[in-house]
Amino acid sequence: MARDRFFDPARIENDIETAVLACKEKADFITMVGDGEPILSTDIGRLISYCKRRWDIPVGVITNGSLLWDNEVRSQLHEADIVSVTVSAGEESEFRKIHRPHGKLKFQKVMDGMREFRKDFNGKLWAEVMLVAGLNDSDGVLHSIKEQLDSISPDKIFIATPTRPPAESWVRPPGTDSILNAAAILNGSIEMTLPETGNFAITGDVKHISDTILQLCSRHPMMEHQLREIEGQLDTIFVDGMIADGLVIWKPHMGIRYLVPNNMKGRQT
Repeated sequence: MARDRFFDPARIENDIETAVLACKEKADFITMVGDGEPILSTDIGRLISYCKRRWDIPVGVITNGSLLWDNEVRSQLHEADIVSVTVSAGEESEFRKIHRPHGKLKFQKVMDGMREFRKDFNGKLWAEVMLVAGLNDSDGVLHSIKEQLDSISPDKIFIATPTRPPAESWVRPPGTDSILNAAAILNGSIEMTLPETGNFAITGDVKHISDTILQLCSRHPMMEHQLREIEGQLDTIFVDGMIADGLVIWKPHMGIRYLVPNNMKGRQT
């Protein structure tokens, strides 16, 4: 709930520049995500403005949208080309079960903020619906989610399922029929229902590869084959050493092994 400056924004700008130059300035997007919620950062507006001035590359922000009721937050996002919000519930009880928000954060206040943001935002507003089996995949809940989506009129609706290791081991994606039913009710496109494809582009000093991988895995657990491909590209072996040092562990999910930071170990049970 409390916004703050978590890191020196000048340092973040330098990191962004390093990453963009490593892509030879041909990146599809510069995307603001976070180790947590990006709009909690009071520097989000500054960082968006920096990217817009520095490069002719679209800027996207992936947010849960929980603070869009704040006028300052809404104004800081106005230069973004795309803002993607999360709408995975249709009422308060589902909102609390799925998102487990701060006690003072209420569902209608969150949705009111999204509606206010939509009125004045000139960019594209996308919405993501994360489906969890047994929580929000029934017809009744889906129709209530549809009402909320209609009220913000997103340019695109994406249906996602938990394809990477979730915070709780009981979380499971719905079956194929349920996902197709949700797509029909919500009029959304199905984007993330299978293990992802594609590889990671690793830049920087190979000597610090363990730090890089640890940072990536803390935000985005990586599949074993992705890591082995990186080892092959860099001609170095680092995964086994990181496991031996207790930095990371393997966590199985849907028949695939993912590398996650060891501080997530307690979430396996």
